[in-house]
Amino acid sequence: MAKGISPLEMASAYQTFQNRETHIDYTAYSKIEDVNGDTILRSNAKKTKVIDASVAFIMSDILHTTVT
Repeated sequence: MAKGISPLEMASAYQTFQNRETHIDYTAYSKIEDVNGDTILRSNAKKTKVIDASVAFIMSDILHTTVT
């Protein structure tokens, strides 16, 4: 944190609340398909449980309430 944090890192941290406990490493894509709908490439981003689901729900609700 001495050098700060990037917007990408912040977005990655906040998405953990929306995923209800699981942090998924950020990536530029989730899946690439050809014109026929066949999957050519799929992301294998690492998933890690980092917080309790109830805490994630409360934080998500707080953030939603702040915006509305």
